Amino acid sequence: MQFLDSLIPGHIPGKDNVVKLYNSMMSIDYRKKLISDYQDSSKSLRVVIATDTCTYGLDLPNVRRVIVFDMCPSPENLKQKTGRAGRDGKPAIAITFAPTWVREVEDSEPKGKQAQEDLKRRCKLPLVTRQWYNPTPSLCPRFADLQYNGEVFCLCKDCCSIHFPEPEESRDLAMVARWAQHFDELTNPAGERVKQLRTDHTYHEPTRQMKGSLEKLLSRWRSNTWASLRGSRIGDPPNIFMPQHILLRIADRAHICSTLERLGVICDGWEYFESHGAILLRYLEEIMVGFNEMFEEDEVGKSEREGMEDEDEDEQRLQEEQDVTVEQQRAPVLPTARSIRLVLQPKNQTPNVEVTVCTGKRDLRSTEPPTQNKRARKAANKENEQ
Repeated sequence: MQFLDSLIPGHIPGKDNVVKLYNSMMSIDYRKKLISDYQDSSKSLRVVIATDTCTYGLDLPNVRRVIVFDMCPSPENLKQKTGRAGRDGKPAIAITFAPTWVREVEDSEPKGKQAQEDLKRRCKLPLVTRQWYNPTPSLCPRFADLQYNGEVFCLCKDCCSIHFPEPEESRDLAMVARWAQHFDELTNPAGERVKQLRTDHTYHEPTRQMKGSLEKLLSRWRSNTWASLRGSRIGDPPNIFMPQHILLRIADRAHICSTLERLGVICDGWEYFESHGAILLRYLEEIMVGFNEMFEEDEVGKSEREGMEDEDEDEQRLQEEQDVTVEQQRAPVLPTARSIRLVLQPKNQTPNVEVTVCTGKRDLRSTEPPTQNKRARKAANKENEQ
């Protein structure tokens, strides 16, 4: 619904009523009016997004095209959904989509864990469903459907897209090309302007959590504003007032929207900007100012925490230095090596001779020059001999 709503140009008359939702949650009056508007060609309603509520019991004769997006639980359910088209006997088209795992793989033995899981899921499908989503020229979807219901297949004109792809295929490709060109013309200029727009540092860029909160606040503002504008269109969603892609763009770039002109660049393509742009800007200002205060509080708290951490580190370092000093004072002074000092004092000689024997080495020390020390030893030896 949101995507289809974004595809409709703003200049189309009755833009808000081109696409409608239909499900069992809608009121009975809303559903009756939708059916009436769809059958009336003068109304602007062209697309209905419906659930299984439209599968059974709803007869709209002028449906020209049905698109089935989901996997049907049974062949009968698929038959009912595709059978909504062309009930007035005129040509109509049914298009069915399926996930990639439904596609048959040519290899007899699929390789890889995912391929094996896909094979198991395909084997659980009914045979006719697998044939429908894997058509061949000899077994097209119409042939598989008729065979399942016990009817005889006869190739006729416009049987299916397998036998007669034209003119549908060329027409669809041309339409896709036109939409691609439309998107380029519509979004590229705005995209370039948004990329070139830089923040003026009025607001801090929100964090991811802040952007999520901002998205919720903008959704609430959109719903409340649309409730005051919609009048009798109670069943219309608030996306009509502001498409989701514009809301997400604002939430992502809110820190850039400091002026109305900047907000206009971000909201490019929003139909209600002229009437509600200034109101939205004031609402954003309140939120972004609050975010700025949160950033400032975080900065102050961070500075205080860093100061406290520095003080704690200084105290811890001072305490460690004091502990080391106390340990050094308490520790006994030990010699570096065990030593024995002998003092040899000859009888008639005054010089003192000190010999120090250390563990691992020998060291001779004298208080007199080497020559005097030698003469003293010779004299001492002669006296001892006598």
